Amino acid sequence: MCAFLYTETGLLPLAYRRVILALRYLLYILSLPQSHFTYCAFQECKLLHTMGKPSWLGDLVVVLKRFPFSPPVFDPLLLTADQVTDLIANVKVSMNLHIDTVISSSSKGHLLTGHLERDEDGTLGHQTLCFRHYLNIPIASH
Repeated sequence: MCAFLYTETGLLPLAYRRVILALRYLLYILSLPQSHFTYCAFQECKLLHTMGKPSWLGDLVVVLKRFPFSPPVFDPLLLTADQVTDLIANVKVSMNLHIDTVISSSSKGHLLTGHLERDEDGTLGHQTLCFRHYLNIPIASH
């Protein structure tokens, strides 16, 4: 039932939000100079991952492999900023696909399946996560 909340309010599911935050942090780490302590710690984390030891990077790999729909391809040893940016986009696509599937497979989601919403340009299109216009109540007492 939470999937309905996400589609109507535009909120991201917590599990996907955490993965996106971790990937954005990884993007930040990759932008640091090689002499920075955080970058050096990340290199140690990569080394731990190659040795099969538990690490933050290994946990991220496990989480990404467990995605229910279209798990993103992720090689933690050959990371670039562009690959992490693409990975964030893939996580969002997987999230939208997961929510759309949950809504369409629910007996209570018939009215929301394929729901069209106007974007900023005024064209109709399907937006999985969107704050719906009918939720915007200008008078709070109503």
